[in-house]
Amino acid sequence: MDFRRTAFDFERAPDQLTDILYGCLFGETTWQHFLDRLTASLPGGRSILMVYDGIVKSGRHRPHDV
Repeated sequence: MDFRRTAFDFERAPDQLTDILYGCLFGETTWQHFLDRLTASLPGGRSILMVYDGIVKSGRHRPHDV
């Protein structure tokens, strides 16, 4: 499934976001695409991807807004 070409259905947003999330994990789409769709699913929305490594006690984030 090409997630970049799929129309976004706000009623199905949770299911679509879950599908896109799994697509990211399996290399079928990008994390940027997930952040774009997450941001679009919320009126005036913004999203952020935060990565934290518990072993080295370090993290970083990537803010995103459309």
